[in-house]
Amino acid sequence: MKKQILAIFLSVSLLGFAFGDAHAKSEIGFIDTVKILQESKLGKEGIARLETLQTGAVKQLEALEKKRAAADKKKDAELVESLSTEMQAIAYELQNKLQSQQELIFGLITQELTKIVEKYRNDNGLTVIFNHSDVISFDPKADITAGIMKEFNKAKLDFDAALKAPAKAAK
Repeated sequence: MKKQILAIFLSVSLLGFAFGDAHAKSEIGFIDTVKILQESKLGKEGIARLETLQTGAVKQLEALEKKRAAADKKKDAELVESLSTEMQAIAYELQNKLQSQQELIFGLITQELTKIVEKYRNDNGLTVIFNHSDVISFDPKADITAGIMKEFNKAKLDFDAALKAPAKAAK
């Protein structure tokens, strides 16, 4: 009788441990997308690309400002007015161009990140992955940012081709 009770107790204990282990594996993951976008290779490349575009736009406006200042120094009111109008038009055009390129670059990065997160979720048997900012509290063991970052840093995007494609479509 004691052996039967011991066997039942042992079976229940093992079943409890097995059941506990099955639920111990998290089916939920959390990532810090801001960290990924700021620290990843593609994120840094996208930001650098936008900074280059912005620097070029600023140089273009500065050149026009020098012309306007020279015209102002010569007291050529007509030329000053013409250059001021041109500067406003170019500033508006450059702002729109920078905004569209920013949307395009971050759209490509986000699209690639989404593919990688989805693959990671499937490969690791997760049910759902949340952004850190979407929750108040979570167990740090469920943070999968490092794993996503590792995979995301392997990804490659051709920003040049993507930026040229809309320009060709507009022509």
